[in-house]
Amino acid sequence: SFRTGSPELKKWLDQNPAFDFRTGKKFSTKLRPLLKLNPEQTRLFDEAWSNIPNRPAGNLLLLAPTAVGKTILQAYLAYKLGYKILVIFPTALVKRAWMNDLHKLFGLSPKEDIGLIQRETWRIGEHFTLASMATLQNRRDRWDELFREFGTLILDEVQGISAPNLYSFVSRF
Repeated sequence: SFRTGSPELKKWLDQNPAFDFRTGKKFSTKLRPLLKLNPEQTRLFDEAWSNIPNRPAGNLLLLAPTAVGKTILQAYLAYKLGYKILVIFPTALVKRAWMNDLHKLFGLSPKEDIGLIQRETWRIGEHFTLASMATLQNRRDRWDELFREFGTLILDEVQGISAPNLYSFVSRF
């Protein structure tokens, strides 16, 4: 048993890089990309992917200019990890971008294949679920359900989400 942030924990993690902390479910292997990444996305993907072994607890930050196709890149990277994916979005515009890009990249239907957690809707998808941070904040009683279900968490446009709400959720995830 190690204290979070302790030197002993860091040493143990460095010695055990294959350890995977995720408790979420793996998704079915029938999901396949319909698009190839463009050259800039490929370079960003390769850089992110090569850093995964150095990040046993996860935590990758992707920064790229506008119009690179970050949503598709994030979806592809999460897909390659193989765990069910929860995407937290701050606005309806970001949610629409995810719905559109998941349809383009994987052929997923927004109404049938992509889960949604927003206002009165609580529908978990087979591969991807999009969640409003505002709804998550109001439904703390269901967080444990999400922690058991998902192994990959994407925070898109994180600067648009208030820090206390985000910190509380992510630190427990």
